[in-house]
Amino acid sequence: MSDSIGSVVYLTDTVGAEHLQGSGVLISPDEVLTAAHVVWSTGNGLATAIDVTPDYDADGGSKAADDPYGTVSGVVTHYNAVDDSGDVISNADSQDDFALVKLSSDVAAAGTMALGGAYLGPFNSPINNATVTGYPASAGGQQVSKTETLLPYSEFNAAPILGGGNYSLLVGQALGAGSSGGPAWVTGPFGPTVVGLVSSADTSGDLFLTEITTSVFDTIETWMAQDAAACFLQGTRIATVRGAVPIEALTLSDIVLAHFAGPSRIRWLGRRTVDCSRHPRPETVWPVRVRAHALGPAQPSLDLFLSPDHALFVAGSLIPVRYLINGASIVQEPRATAVYWHVELARHDVLMAENLPAESYLDTGNRGAFEPACPPLKDVA
Repeated sequence: MSDSIGSVVYLTDTVGAEHLQGSGVLISPDEVLTAAHVVWSTGNGLATAIDVTPDYDADGGSKAADDPYGTVSGVVTHYNAVDDSGDVISNADSQDDFALVKLSSDVAAAGTMALGGAYLGPFNSPINNATVTGYPASAGGQQVSKTETLLPYSEFNAAPILGGGNYSLLVGQALGAGSSGGPAWVTGPFGPTVVGLVSSADTSGDLFLTEITTSVFDTIETWMAQDAAACFLQGTRIATVRGAVPIEALTLSDIVLAHFAGPSRIRWLGRRTVDCSRHPRPETVWPVRVRAHALGPAQPSLDLFLSPDHALFVAGSLIPVRYLINGASIVQEPRATAVYWHVELARHDVLMAENLPAESYLDTGNRGAFEPACPPLKDVA
């Protein structure tokens, strides 16, 4: 890779009354891994107004040159609430200093970095030729990279701390304030791989990086799976008082037939296009086809396509459709792209989609990852 790494992002946000600059890295076309303290403050809570620009270089040139992939908004979906009282993070909190930001649209062209790979630790020896990359404020918005040897914290400081001393941290040389959340990465057989994430620095200039251990890797993978879109594929017909209507033709004036609440007005509609071909785990976004009559006569009446984590209401329980795949009447179908839609009601309920009961949208913090198809309705009773 060149000195300019497209998958490393410049991140700005607002935490309380503070406007912050940080860094991060794309680990999928629409998810950024960053440091928790970039998007969370002990005193001010969670960040708002997050903007992410991959491969940003504020050199005074054209917009296309400065931000070739554009700037997209994001929302924090998962984070560890690390203690940063007095803008100081302890070693113990640095080892948990990571968060996940979901973007409002894919930035597939910028590329992504894998996590851990063969380097999943904790490491027992230094990592040679690792590159730490970020956007320190001292660089005026330009991307900075430094290649160095990273030491495991336990080797750097063998003295027992809090009875252990074997923290899941790596130690290197600091890039400067604003680089927090940027990756420490190595070039592996399948491209760049993140081995650590910039967390904090001490007064001597040493940099502490959250190590991508097996435990950290598993946590991030779980978060990403939870954020997989649970929604309907475009073209799905939803039962309303005016008949079965394709989901893309619904409006906020439509009244849908909800299982529990009865006729209910739509509160919000959201959509997004997913580039499955560029997704690092396409099986999490490929649609699942429920063939006509798979669950009984006219259930569904026509083939129904759902995202893998969308739940059907079966025998009184909500069951994600991926658990019902049987290779015959319910199958997952690879495809290059998928346009998914959400339908939100005043309360989480069950809709009739192609005559099959399926859940409505439940806001779990990923609303910002979807483009609103029309202005949200705020005052639904």
